[in-house]
Amino acid sequence: MTNRSLQHLKISWQTLIVFLVLKIIHGQEAPFFNIKAYDNSTNYRQNFCDRNAAIENRSVTLKHALSDMNIHAAVFDYQLKNEKVIDFAFKVFDEIAKRGKFKWRNTYGILYSESYTGNNTYDTVLYWATDTYDMILEWYNQLPDRLALGISYPDSWYDGSIIMIQKKFKASNDFKFFAFADPFTWEVWVLLFGTIIASGFMYHLIDVIDCVRLHREKDRGIQGKLFNTAFALVGHIDHNPKSFAATLTVLSTAVLYTVVIAAYTANLASFLVVKNAPDIKINMLQDAVDNNMKLCVWKDTSLDKIVSAKHPSYPHFVRKLIQRDIFESVQDGTCDIALVSVDSWRKFERDDQINGDCSLEWVGRNIHTNVASYPFKGSIELCSYLLRHVIDLHLNEMKLDGKFDEIWDDHLNEIGSGKCDINADATKSKGNTRLNINNIGGVMFFHGCICFAAFLISILTAFLDPKSDKKAVSRLSSIIWQPSLNKDERTRFSDNMDDDECVEIQTISKGNDECVETQTISEGNYTSDDLQQLVKDELKEFEKKVTIEKNLLEKRLMIAVEKKF
Repeated sequence: MTNRSLQHLKISWQTLIVFLVLKIIHGQEAPFFNIKAYDNSTNYRQNFCDRNAAIENRSVTLKHALSDMNIHAAVFDYQLKNEKVIDFAFKVFDEIAKRGKFKWRNTYGILYSESYTGNNTYDTVLYWATDTYDMILEWYNQLPDRLALGISYPDSWYDGSIIMIQKKFKASNDFKFFAFADPFTWEVWVLLFGTIIASGFMYHLIDVIDCVRLHREKDRGIQGKLFNTAFALVGHIDHNPKSFAATLTVLSTAVLYTVVIAAYTANLASFLVVKNAPDIKINMLQDAVDNNMKLCVWKDTSLDKIVSAKHPSYPHFVRKLIQRDIFESVQDGTCDIALVSVDSWRKFERDDQINGDCSLEWVGRNIHTNVASYPFKGSIELCSYLLRHVIDLHLNEMKLDGKFDEIWDDHLNEIGSGKCDINADATKSKGNTRLNINNIGGVMFFHGCICFAAFLISILTAFLDPKSDKKAVSRLSSIIWQPSLNKDERTRFSDNMDDDECVEIQTISKGNDECVETQTISEGNYTSDDLQQLVKDELKEFEKKVTIEKNLLEKRLMIAVEKKF
């Protein structure tokens, strides 16, 4: 048996298998034309001149110019392999044929893989098939070199713009203890704490100088001033400056803290949210090339030709024969980025086998903008432009009345549920600034640790400090768990507590700048005579202070009178 006979036998078996699959699954008619690719001995192109003449003499309208005709179309074998979903190009042309009252499903030929693999490409099969059939029922990008060779296209129905598809970056969702500290670097935090201590100590020195100079009581001790200075960081100023120098120190500290609080607040939200962004952000093809990424592209197609022309010497292009393999290569890590058309991505995005986990996403801008449609060879002799005009008419009608969008939406729904689109819309509506426990939990845990440490310090001080009243400390457990304190208990607080009642005696405050001293005396330790004596002593002390102030006032008056006269 000769090689030619073997080739014809192989084609016959392929045709039989395709016929059985189509008949069982889709009810598709068997291919009418059984011809080996690049066999120029037979031509199935039809002459449309008689139909064109009928339009010119107005015996028939353009809408029905192809009525009752059988269009001889070529289809690719991979378009017939999906057992669940009819190819989108077939669905669109079915609607066009229905409106134009012509047929194609019983007069088509199949372009097998040998026609576009090996030494053959999608361009070589394009030129041969359009010379052999009326048209090809698959999308081809409209490129200048194809138009120059006589390839013509009806109105576009497929977005062939080239885009980049990448696997989504999966950010770490680990618990971050010090997430609240991210707005500032550690150097800034150290400087801030140092500034608090220095400012508090400086205010203390100035206050001591003012007290000595003005004979006034100090504004708390060094611990109190440090606390007030640190407390001012949250916007609460509790200092009581006695001079211009002290006031200037407090004012400068307040201004500094205002700037710090504003800067921290402005940056807190963005730093608390875990960044869901890869280390390398891809906006255009050049970014991927600069980072030596592996780029998958459909072999020997217009997409391959376009991106190769942009970067002819780039060594990391990975060319795949089947479009599905491009997406699978990105999923398994063989490729970093898939270079595909927009509408191809819209279909495979819904495919559960390709993107069931919604891990793929469109990144960056369009690499190249283009439209695609059914290709055919223009011929004045065969009046083949009539075919384009009829298809144009019905395609435009379909777009205007919404039928095209309906077919496209139904096709996408057949492929998959579109859960990735729903999830993306939900994420977008919720925004990206919501905080979770991993973001904010660190500051809460840190605050809890500080509070617990303060509680332990308080307990240890109560039991270990020699000045602590052990009897009073022993009653803490019973007081802590009471829902509230009654009126008598709210007035009980003494360093030496034996009974349940206390009497508070306050000395008279002398001016606004002198501390008010309070003494608490337990009735169980003093008699009435002791109390009377204590009151007398306090009155004598008060009388002594009044006398001193009186003498000072008289001296000042005498000096003023002498200066005047």
